[in-house]
Amino acid sequence: MAALETTVHDFKTHLSQYGRELSDGTYDEIIIKNRTTPVWRLTRCEEPKQGGLKLGIARELGHPMVDMDVFFELDKELEEMFEDY
Repeated sequence: MAALETTVHDFKTHLSQYGRELSDGTYDEIIIKNRTTPVWRLTRCEEPKQGGLKLGIARELGHPMVDMDVFFELDKELEEMFEDY
């Protein structure tokens, strides 16, 4: 596993370059040090899964669902409130 060790100052100066090298696989991780003490380890994010969420996933996960009729009733009430305007 190829790792780059750098200082905070150097990392700030070369952020774009290091980001590209991390993305293209030049480095597996970048260890950022405050003087001689490692303070952060930067790694590349995993590739996103293909396909995304399927329709109805919220219901399957047990999230509460809103009855759409609530919105239609609210529209009617708002309409009536502002009829004279």
